[in-house]
Amino acid sequence: MPSRFVMQPNGFLARFSTVVDDFTAMNMTESEAEKLIQDEYAERAKHDAEQAIARAKADTNGERWNDCLSTIRDIHGPDTVSERLSFLEPEQKL
Repeated sequence: MPSRFVMQPNGFLARFSTVVDDFTAMNMTESEAEKLIQDEYAERAKHDAEQAIARAKADTNGERWNDCLSTIRDIHGPDTVSERLSFLEPEQKL
C-alpha cells in the first residue's frame, strides 16, 4: 500500500495512505511503526517466496532450467555448465 510516515504534532508517528487519502495508523511510537513495517514486509516476503516457488514448480518441462543453463553456457562456457550439472549427484549440494 503506498503510504508515508509523518511526525504528528504530539511527537508520535502516523502513517498516511495515498490510496485512501487518510491516516491508517496514528499515535505510534517509533518501535510500533518499525513493527508495523516489519510485519508488512514479512507478509510480502512470504507471499513473494510462495509465488517464486510455485513458478519454479510449474515449469514441469524444464524450460526455466534449460534457459539458466543456456545463459551459463553463453556467459561462462560449457565447462561451467558441466561443473554445475555435476552438483546434481545426490551426495553433492551446490
